[in-house]
Amino acid sequence: MNTPPSPEALVRHRIANVNASCTTAAALTALGALGASGLPGLAEATRLMSDGGRAYHPPKFTDYIAVPFLRRAPIDVRIERIAAAAGINVRSSTRPCLVPWRLRGPGAGEVVIGNMAFGQEAPGRTGSWGFNLLRPRTWAEGGHSLIIAARRGRGYDVVDSNIDGVQHWARRGLAATSTRVRLVE
Repeated sequence: MNTPPSPEALVRHRIANVNASCTTAAALTALGALGASGLPGLAEATRLMSDGGRAYHPPKFTDYIAVPFLRRAPIDVRIERIAAAAGINVRSSTRPCLVPWRLRGPGAGEVVIGNMAFGQEAPGRTGSWGFNLLRPRTWAEGGHSLIIAARRGRGYDVVDSNIDGVQHWARRGLAATSTRVRLVE
């Protein structure tokens, strides 16, 4: 695949969010757009993404964090495992966004999942989806994961598991981490 999946392909494979399963919904959308077939349903996939956790709940905050030279981010290992079971080989890489408002768009053969702390919750409304840096209990279920379909001007085109279609964000928002899922041939 010489180009990233088109926004239309991402919308075609979009999985709707249930409760707090936006990270898993975004990962399944990414894998579907990259060519996976036979992906698990959202309930089962959330259990797989949270290492046996409850259905429709997010991975733990620490699952997004790699420890250099010791371990990869657990979320990356789980995305790759789900992809392999669905017949494709991907490399997933989650990194903190050192400059949170400069999240890069996708490269050839990859999908970018932005794990957002602040941005456009819906057309005309910005916010943090319940995330508050000063309240650790919100770290696991606050914020929102969505797919950065393309960079456009000073903003993004995004595919959001909460809203049908492609949205344009005129402003970029603040990402805590980004997950790049790249097809490996």
